[in-house]
Amino acid sequence: MRREEIVQRAVDELSAAHPGMFVSITAGADGSWVWDGARLVHAPIYNAQVRSTAGAGDAHLSGIVAGLAAGLRWRRPSAWGRSSGRCR
Repeated sequence: MRREEIVQRAVDELSAAHPGMFVSITAGADGSWVWDGARLVHAPIYNAQVRSTAGAGDAHLSGIVAGLAAGLRWRRPSAWGRSSGRCR
């Protein structure tokens, strides 16, 4: 099964159990996916030299949470998450 199919299945199950839920799924070098309750969008990674992946997922999540807390729509916080995840 391809990664996209796995992500879609996960989103289908989560959204069935929790309608309207916001979901962000990270996949390392394959980027991330965001589900806003209606649409699943893939976002590729930013081109950056990787020194370590330690904390990248935490940084990604903190960018999303900060953007959502600031009242931004779902696409902007997702971009903040991707940007935060690549910081050194």
